[in-house]
Amino acid sequence: MSEGGYVYVDGGSLIRQAFDAGLVDDITLTLIPIVLEDGTPLFNGTKQMHQIELCSQRAIGGGMVELVYESAKVSS
Repeated sequence: MSEGGYVYVDGGSLIRQAFDAGLVDDITLTLIPIVLEDGTPLFNGTKQMHQIELCSQRAIGGGMVELVYESAKVSS
């Protein structure tokens, strides 16, 4: 990532690829209180397990909740 720059990644497949490539620093998820029938899990299909830590959460109205996670980078 460039200094001070951010890249917005959206879409399940692209997010999974970025996660597996170690390119994800933080994740913002917005939960919307609607039950879908047979939706696809967002992180289903990643090639490895990824540790994330909840940094903040806030109610944003209409029953929606925003969750912000940071990727827990593992030192090797």
